[in-house]
This record gives sequence, structure tokens and C-alpha cells, in this order.
Amino acid sequence: AAQRDRFFLALIDGRDSFDPSAFDGFGDSCLRHLLWVRCRQALEAVKAADFLLRDGNFPLVILDLVLNGMGELRKIPQTTWYRLQRLVETAPSAFLVLARHSMVSSAQIKLVLENRWTLSDLEQDRHISRLKFRLHRVQGDRQKLEIAG
Repeated sequence: AAQRDRFFLALIDGRDSFDPSAFDGFGDSCLRHLLWVRCRQALEAVKAADFLLRDGNFPLVILDLVLNGMGELRKIPQTTWYRLQRLVETAPSAFLVLARHSMVSSAQIKLVLENRWTLSDLEQDRHISRLKFRLHRVQGDRQKLEIAG
């Protein structure tokens, strides 16, 4: 969609783990509209997110912290997440944080995947149909469960 609509996406890779070779079958054009920011630590990645959100030229900024350890993630002050939220509110950008644990208390929407799959589960074609999730929407000071799938 980014290629079709001629806009760029930013992927901030918190553990330098993204593998662009996985997209070889899609051709070079698939990655032409992706800015890949390679980081080794969570704090580096958060600083990159701050910079890109301030820039305001990316309609979607993805911060991938899935492989970063909890020790690293605990060092990110909660005030940082509120500051990033304020940046998103004033910019024409969406900000998606991918993490193994709930850590962004200021998020407006939280999608919690509840599946635990083994490698053999992932080899089956039907694992998406068994996807279990909860969607929480934050309204003011309270959190409300919206949808369960």
C-alpha cells in the first residue's frame, strides 16, 4: 500500500533483527518505501522514534521492541511514552509499538495477542484462524475491553 500510494514507512528495529532477504520473492519494489532504522538497544530505538515522529513525514512509524530484553525495556521511563504520544497527537502519523509485554501505559489502543504456538503449530496453514486477541481502547482515565477474537 505504501508503494502504491507513494508514501514511506519507518521501521525502527530495536534489536537489529529485521531480515530484508525474507522479501526477495516480492522484488525490490516492496522495500523501496521503507526506512529501516537499525538499532541495537531499546533506548536507541526510542530516540529514533522520537526523531521520526518529530519530523512528521512518515504516516506510519513502527517501533519493534519484541526481541529487546525486559531489563532494557524497564529503563525506558513512562514519561517517554507520554512524550511520544503527544508527538503523535500533533503529527499526521500513526505510531505502532510491538513488544512482548504491556509497557506503553499511555497507548490509546492495545491489541493483546493471547496465543502461544510451538514451531509445529506455525507449520499448519490454519493458525491464523485460531488467533486469540483482546483489544483495549483507552478512554480518559479508564480502559475498556472492546473486542475479543
